Amino acid sequence: MALWSIFLTLILAGGNRAQQREPGHSPLEPYDHLFSAAVEAYYRNDWQGVIVNMERALKNKVALRRIKVYCWTHCNNQTGFAISSGGQEFFFDTNFFNTVLRKADCLKECEEDKLGPYSMHQISEELLLEFQKRTPYNYLQMAYFKEAFRTGVRLYTDEQFEPAIEYLENALLEYFKAHMECRALCEGPYNFDSYSYIDYNADLFQAITDHYIQVLNCKQNCVIELASRPDRETPIDDFLPAHFDYLQFAYYNSENFPKAIECAKTYLLFYPSDEVMIQNLQYYQAVLGEEQAKFLSQREHIQRYINNSLLEKELLYFANEIFGVTFIDPDKWTPEDVMPVKLKEKQKVERETAARISEEIGNLMKEIEHLVDEKTKESTEIMKMVKEGGPLLYNEVQLLMNAKLLNGTQRVALDGVITDKECEELRYLSNAAASMGDGYQGKPSPHTPNERFQGVTVLKALKFSQQGRIPLQTSKLFYDISEKTRRILESYFRLENPLYFSYTHLVCRTAVEGTQDNRDDLSHSVHVDNCILNSEALECRKEHPAYTERDYSAILYLNHDFEGGDFIFTEIDAKVITATVQPKCGRVVGFSSGAENPHGVQAVTKGQRCAVALWFTLDPRHKERERIAADDLVKLLFGAEEELQHDEEVIGGPDPDQHQPTEALAAEPTDEPPTKAEAESDAGAPSEQIEAEGQKAGTDGVSVPDSSTINTSDSSPETIPPVLDQKASAAQNMPPGKQEL
Repeated sequence: MALWSIFLTLILAGGNRAQQREPGHSPLEPYDHLFSAAVEAYYRNDWQGVIVNMERALKNKVALRRIKVYCWTHCNNQTGFAISSGGQEFFFDTNFFNTVLRKADCLKECEEDKLGPYSMHQISEELLLEFQKRTPYNYLQMAYFKEAFRTGVRLYTDEQFEPAIEYLENALLEYFKAHMECRALCEGPYNFDSYSYIDYNADLFQAITDHYIQVLNCKQNCVIELASRPDRETPIDDFLPAHFDYLQFAYYNSENFPKAIECAKTYLLFYPSDEVMIQNLQYYQAVLGEEQAKFLSQREHIQRYINNSLLEKELLYFANEIFGVTFIDPDKWTPEDVMPVKLKEKQKVERETAARISEEIGNLMKEIEHLVDEKTKESTEIMKMVKEGGPLLYNEVQLLMNAKLLNGTQRVALDGVITDKECEELRYLSNAAASMGDGYQGKPSPHTPNERFQGVTVLKALKFSQQGRIPLQTSKLFYDISEKTRRILESYFRLENPLYFSYTHLVCRTAVEGTQDNRDDLSHSVHVDNCILNSEALECRKEHPAYTERDYSAILYLNHDFEGGDFIFTEIDAKVITATVQPKCGRVVGFSSGAENPHGVQAVTKGQRCAVALWFTLDPRHKERERIAADDLVKLLFGAEEELQHDEEVIGGPDPDQHQPTEALAAEPTDEPPTKAEAESDAGAPSEQIEAEGQKAGTDGVSVPDSSTINTSDSSPETIPPVLDQKASAAQNMPPGKQEL
């Protein structure tokens, strides 16, 4: 009787619905018809028809999505699963399917009423693919929260934290609206692979399982769809957690410590063991006061989101283990214990097998490459040597070592680029204007817990001078010496095209006291500046996230009164050291940024090591935006005289006899707030500007460690020995995610 009552109710509802439908109500025109009409108009040279039909196709696609989401939400609220109170299992099943049938009927009624017959809007996979490829043009329905996110990141990068907060919070709200819509649209018809429906003969519960697992897979992949960008092949990494990473630091800079604590705790829901965020949270709690802070918690809806997502992942992993259904987890934050042990072991075996095959192929390729390299090496080295060795432009600049003495190509070490007084003034600038973690996403110890980093860019220094926080001539010196270094390298390497600034960073790394015993790591691990180094495979891949646009690199050293911190060149295996350069005031090491020059920095074990790291590009399209802004600010602060002088130098070249170093002006260093994260838009998350600097003389069987950090004690000055060019073995290296100096 219960089943008959259900069917009778549905039949009566369908009859009433037919009577209630408004006469003359026109259904939504299918967007595939409009798209086809636009294509036909194109081949008729009917441009107006193309525009009208394509715009209507896009509009109706958005409308179709909106109606489906509305119907799903409406019917979800109208029908709920009731629990049988009679304890009879039969009635439990009946109630369950009663709800399923009512929900299906509600959806059918809602969609037919607003869209017309279902068959009108069955879109082919080919056309769906055209829209996914953005063939008409980029989708609009999910652009709003992405644009809000990108605007927020751009304001964050410009240190406009309060307006950045507004955009980032709005992006979060819109993100969850889009996420709900995406999940709603996953509850569509079962999607068969090609012709598999012909042999499909699943029973009731198997069919329900197949469909439900497909829906769950679709819902999990919504995070990829929402983080995808039309101009990039890969989605933004950790898109949702990144919102809270930005927000916690933006709230801190706005002195809204309760909100900073809330966002930091929310971020830790995704990554509970993130050391930097834990340190930030402890700092915020200390500033606000432990009594107030203990009542502040994370955002509860994020906790619910994570719990729900983890339950879905567990079901999908179970389906993978039992039914062999493929599931690739789209989230990096998923705890390891969610994946079944058997699946972990299976993946481990597969990875080991793939690695072994890759190694065998790699060894074979190395043998082939070695034979080819031996034949071309001699002629290539001769060509490089002939090309290098151009004029150094300034009388005080001296060649210390060329590429041959440094056991490589496109390498040089120079002395006397700046004076001791200028070094002292730039070190003052670093301690007066630099922020902990500047250029490293706000992480004070980006490479090793045994050192701390602080940095400042040219533009930031000029802005500080504009605000009266540091002397004008100090920031101008920073600007001038970077330009001087650029000119010297451009001349020495005899480049046919000009070098443009890609990034400039004054960085001091300080050894952390009490953590230096038995260190076996590096201050900055061996890497390559414009490609991702895989030292085990002996290859370097020029691909994102490496800064592939960078062509030349340089480090200008400001001091030597510290222990360790030598700059090293290595073979591509990141183990064999080919040359070592010891830092010294006014010394520059310059080199091409490619795979021919893997390099790193040995551990700073005492004191503070300061240097200016510079990266250059030959492509004007990749000129540093901050440098362009710095050029404009210099013109504003120093007037037309500076512009005229710059033009004269470009036309006539520098006159070494007239070159005068900028005088350092004494000023009291100002206190800076703790960490400042520098972010880049279009990447989804802040980019790291990593520098590995230095130069050193002599290496005798030195091992290459693997990290970086900062301290504030200086060791006593000592004489710098000349550079030796012996080869030594380096310790194991783990290449960083982004290869930089």
